[in-house]
Amino acid sequence: MLRRGVRPNRVSDGFTLVELMVVVALIALVLTQGIPWLKSTTLNNRRTVQVNDYIANLNLARGLAISGDESDLPGGITPCTGCDVTICKSIDGLVCTTSSSVNWHDGWVVFWDADGDGVVDAVDNDRLIRVQAALEGDSTLKGNLSVVNRISFDPNGFTGNNGTVVWCDSRGFGSEARAIVVSGVGRVRLTTVDDPNITLSSCSP
Repeated sequence: MLRRGVRPNRVSDGFTLVELMVVVALIALVLTQGIPWLKSTTLNNRRTVQVNDYIANLNLARGLAISGDESDLPGGITPCTGCDVTICKSIDGLVCTTSSSVNWHDGWVVFWDADGDGVVDAVDNDRLIRVQAALEGDSTLKGNLSVVNRISFDPNGFTGNNGTVVWCDSRGFGSEARAIVVSGVGRVRLTTVDDPNITLSSCSP
């Protein structure tokens, strides 16, 4: 029987030094394995979004060129039935640029190209359809051959601007890079940069 005033011995609720060291080691291990995986996942997700957005804009341009513009427009502007639809590089979301210092990753616009000259001209009833701001992160998007500056689709969905647009990020020109191929008949397909059907050697094709 315990005497009054004498407390019984109780087990300590704290951690021993060994236990703390084990916990710290486990946390370090999880962080070491988890951070690279998280970074890779983040980069892959960004790649998927950016590449898919670009392809979606190409397909939008082709689809609208084929279907034509039958919309009711304000100010006496006539519909652009039978017109080309062009997607071009743009840093201000208003006009196209052919500057070699500007690339697709700096932004682009999709527009009704009434006179088919590949340039946004308000006097020709050219009208913007969609505007894309610069890509986030360190992503690059660059085209070769005749898709360096713009891609135009005619009412049949064809384009004479066939070529390849290459997407890269900090991981460089390798298995993580992607190639967006545009054919002369307007077909768009996504592939890797080691595809034997294309000839590429860097992120700047």
